[in-house]
Amino acid sequence: MYKTTYDKSDCQTGIVHIGYGAFHRSHQAVYIDDYMEKTGDLRWGIVAVNLRNEGFREIEDYVLKTPTSYRLVRSHLDYIDWTKNRTVAKHMLALPSVHLVTITVTESGYAPGSPLFEYLACGLRNRKTPITIMCCDNIRQNGIVLETQFLAYLYQTNQYELADWVRENVYFPSCMVDRITPRTTHVLREEVEELYPDFGYNAIQCEEYTQWVVEDKFAPDFPDLSQVGVTITNDLEPYEETKIRILNGGHTSLAYIGVLSGYDTFDQVMNDKAHRNHFKQLQKEEIIPSIEMELPFDIDEYAEIIEERLSSAANHDELERICMDGFTKFHTFILPSLRVCLEQGKRPIHTYRSIAGWYIYSRKFARGCSKIRYTEPNWLLLEPLLQDGALDAFVSNERLWGDIPKKYITFSRDLKSILMSHTYEKEIDLLGED
Repeated sequence: MYKTTYDKSDCQTGIVHIGYGAFHRSHQAVYIDDYMEKTGDLRWGIVAVNLRNEGFREIEDYVLKTPTSYRLVRSHLDYIDWTKNRTVAKHMLALPSVHLVTITVTESGYAPGSPLFEYLACGLRNRKTPITIMCCDNIRQNGIVLETQFLAYLYQTNQYELADWVRENVYFPSCMVDRITPRTTHVLREEVEELYPDFGYNAIQCEEYTQWVVEDKFAPDFPDLSQVGVTITNDLEPYEETKIRILNGGHTSLAYIGVLSGYDTFDQVMNDKAHRNHFKQLQKEEIIPSIEMELPFDIDEYAEIIEERLSSAANHDELERICMDGFTKFHTFILPSLRVCLEQGKRPIHTYRSIAGWYIYSRKFARGCSKIRYTEPNWLLLEPLLQDGALDAFVSNERLWGDIPKKYITFSRDLKSILMSHTYEKEIDLLGED
């Protein structure tokens, strides 16, 4: 098993990470582990803070399994539960040694009322020096979104002096992150525990591929992550938009159809000929042509890499994980490509079929007929749209589709036509109809 060799007792706390989940541990934590090993700059140890009680043990090094290797990741120094120890957690952001905060709380974690903003406000209130705060979730222009939402929270809670300080001293770079990280299973824990008895509990798994692209917008002290493969750029949009539409959009477009077909993991869906053909047609005819900006890489080659990654049995990514939070995912990952298709005068039939898959899956779940559980933070918004007689409300909902139903009358008509033919959720073939 590979592990870094730096003396962990010499590490300082330089990074606070909010949201100690599997993706953070397979991505940012690995880059930092590699950075401290390569450079000998041990000022960037990570303290993890969770905003909700996740039931973790005390922090420990953990095993990361990829399809070809095992490694021990050693970059975390401590773990703090904000729900149990608010004083210690908030003081972390005021430490002079801390220069970077990274965040992975999923897309819905930045909504108004999120505990994220309360924690940041409590922690920064006693901060004296500039700091970089970086959202590492799949949100377009995530730095701008984070800054805007946080400042809005500060103004709404009458924290005007802190808001002024944040504007002057906090840097919010946007970034794009990519590494498929399936959920940890009992099988993985047992496998790792047999090989490495001390490290079974916190084991995680992920693919070999990894990418991190960061906007060049930092507070004065920031690790030179370009030394370990991170791309630092003044133009993040081409990387961000392509990844969100092709990878995340592709994931979202096929996951629900895969569940309806009886599959459990995404690689199973991709290795079904009809479903793979749907994926390829969606990418070729609707998603790729909708990306109209200049790119610093070949988009067709990029799409082929994505297809290969999503088809790999080694990833074994559970559909239950991918199906989570569909309300936000369709609006974020699918809507932009859909809009461009309609602007171009196309009838995006593959996108409509993907929406139909989500709609049918959601209705089945609402009726207790889905074998895969659906985790939906916006369920109170979605459920009324799934009722009998609510089809017009679903295809015209502004929270889901923005101004598209008003701007393009064919959208609601065509989508409704597909949905009406599947209202009763029989064993249907979504991919075989025009």
